[in-house]
Amino acid sequence: MSRFFMYSEKEAREKFLAYINRDIGGTESEFEIKRIQLSEREDFWIIGANAISPLHQAGGVYGYLLDADTGEVLVMGFNGPYAYLQDKYDDEEANGCSYVLSCGFESSDKEQIVNLRKKLETSYSLAIKCVKSQNQWFCGKKRELLQLKKHFDDQDIPTKIELVEISSAMFHLDDCNGLYWWSEVVELFASKKI
Repeated sequence: MSRFFMYSEKEAREKFLAYINRDIGGTESEFEIKRIQLSEREDFWIIGANAISPLHQAGGVYGYLLDADTGEVLVMGFNGPYAYLQDKYDDEEANGCSYVLSCGFESSDKEQIVNLRKKLETSYSLAIKCVKSQNQWFCGKKRELLQLKKHFDDQDIPTKIELVEISSAMFHLDDCNGLYWWSEVVELFASKKI
């Protein structure tokens, strides 16, 4: 990507260290950069930094982003920079549409409907509704839907992630407080009265 101005790695290091050490007196830096790399789209410097002073109680490498155009520093946590950038890029790709995790098989596939009923521990009629009229199951960030899709893959339930202009999904992942176990997915579907 061609830019009028972009921070070089050296400039990014200097800008970041000036930012992170701004309130520290003396000439010795309290934080040091452990790693720095340019993002895939060359729009951010991904920085891992750690305290080098024994006075500071924070331990471990912490993640930051430095905007390669503006020099703005974003504090992200250890894995935060990668999740932030993935969400940002996915949102750009979506161009105003929503990502949904949808049923990945046809309503004529009786074997899959029976499998869905068993795995969701629900009635046959609810399973059919989940395939026919409520086939958009979850709406949310693509990154999180991909993680959720793995739960369904592990249960041999075909799903797909799609971009739609208007979501009619049964659940929005922001309202679900994370679905880390299949049992949580089952409970969520059990709570839904379709």
